Formats: sequence, structure tokens, C-alpha cells
Amino acid sequence: MAFTRTTDPPSVTSPVTIKFSGLMVLQPGPMTDTCEIGIHRLDREHVFQMVLMVSKPNPVVGQPPLPPIMVPLITGSPTSPILIRFQPDPDATRGSFRVFARDPFDRTLPNSHVNDYRWGINLRSKHLDAQMTEGARPTAVLKTGVLYAPDLTRAGLNPQLVCQGATDILNSIATHFAASIVPPANTDVVVEWTDQGNARDVALPRPHDPAGTVYTLYFINEPGNFDGLFHEELGLYYRILQSGGAPIPTNQRCELTFPPHTRTDEIPCPPITLNP
Repeated sequence: MAFTRTTDPPSVTSPVTIKFSGLMVLQPGPMTDTCEIGIHRLDREHVFQMVLMVSKPNPVVGQPPLPPIMVPLITGSPTSPILIRFQPDPDATRGSFRVFARDPFDRTLPNSHVNDYRWGINLRSKHLDAQMTEGARPTAVLKTGVLYAPDLTRAGLNPQLVCQGATDILNSIATHFAASIVPPANTDVVVEWTDQGNARDVALPRPHDPAGTVYTLYFINEPGNFDGLFHEELGLYYRILQSGGAPIPTNQRCELTFPPHTRTDEIPCPPITLNP
């Protein structure tokens, strides 16, 4: 089962946005039209956080928004599944998740839409039956939203995907993913998880926030400190991927490389997709 596509561009200023950065795998979820997010937990340098950023409007008319408020929700690998859904939920058996993809799309064409989710790396294009292992679980499930690429590596970095002796010049890749969520009227976006046996949830909009408040929920799985030395991130995914119930052989693995550059925030730890 593959992601369901939409050609309608997502709102990049939606009331609720979910952002994914760092070592994560996004694939079609266990229910129709959902997205499952596997969070890589087998590398000590990468630390998972789930953080809510709350941006309230300025009560003074005509003034810019107030600085956002940061609300930490999870620090460290999650110990239970995470579910993001509408409340009331229109259908408990399926979701309304979509990916934004508009043809023609080609990394070498200037008219490829900058927000097309296919700027991300899809390892199913190289490993047709790749599956996540327990090293990416427990997972999160997103039942709604439109996935897109909010930011690309700058021109000139020219990342290369090297697989079994063949090299693909990627021109640019998505540095992270985002999901735009525009709830229907009288509908909340609910985030649910369990922390040490205690049920937790956050409903957006929060009841005491003023109208016009914007929410960004960050899923971050990045190194705990900034290291200017380049290290190849794609290889770490093979710790949590398998094919046919066994690790993917070393001689079949892919590598993401850049021409000689000092590591910067523009050379990311990119999340990837597994999409048929």
C-alpha cells in the first residue's frame, strides 16, 4: 500500500504543523491513509524530542506575533506508541493523510514544485522490500495532514546517492518533512501517548490560548550537540532496516555523500521514506 497523493499544495501557514527532522522513517501506516513514523533509537548521538511550539498573536493590534513558547513533551526515546488524530475522529478505522506530489517531478527540472515530498529520499526505490525493525519502534501514527518538503538543501551542495556502484546526483534533498493540518470547524488535533504507564494527551487548540494561535509540533531526532565534522547519516538507517527478515547486505547498501564540505545545518540528518 502506497501513500495517497494530492496535487493541491499544502498550507505552509496552517493552524497545526507537524515537523520531522533527524533519523526517522516515514511509511504508509497500519490503517488506510495514515502515516507511520519510525523513530531511530539505536544511535547514542541522536536524541529524540517531541516539542510543541506555541505562537500566540500579539494582543496589540498591528504588532508582530509574540515570541513562540516551547513546551517539551517527550525527551528520550518514546516508550509507547504516539497517535495524532482529529477529535471527534470521523473514522476510527482509517485516516485522511495525504502526500503532496505534483507531476512533472524531476530533481533536475526547475519547474519541480519546491514542496513536493519526493525531494526526500525514498529507500524503497533502492530496496523494494525494506522494512523497519524493532529499532524504530514504538512508532507514531499520523491520521491526518498533508506531508510536504518545507526546505531543501541549497544549490551547489549536490548530494549524491551511491548504491552498488551507481551514483545518482540528487541536486537537492529535503532537509526535513512537515505535515500541514487544517482542522475542520469544531475539531481539535489530539496527540496521545503513554509516559511510564500514565496516559498523556494534548489537544490543539489548547483551551486557554487566544484565537489565531498557531502550533508546531516538532519530532526531532538529531545529535545532542553540533559537530562540524561530516558524518554519513544514511548508513545509520541500516541499523533499523531489514529485507526478508535479515539485515540488508553491506554490498547492497546506499550511501549519501556530499562533495567536500564542512558539516553545517545545511547538510542534514534527513528523515527518509519507505513508499512503494
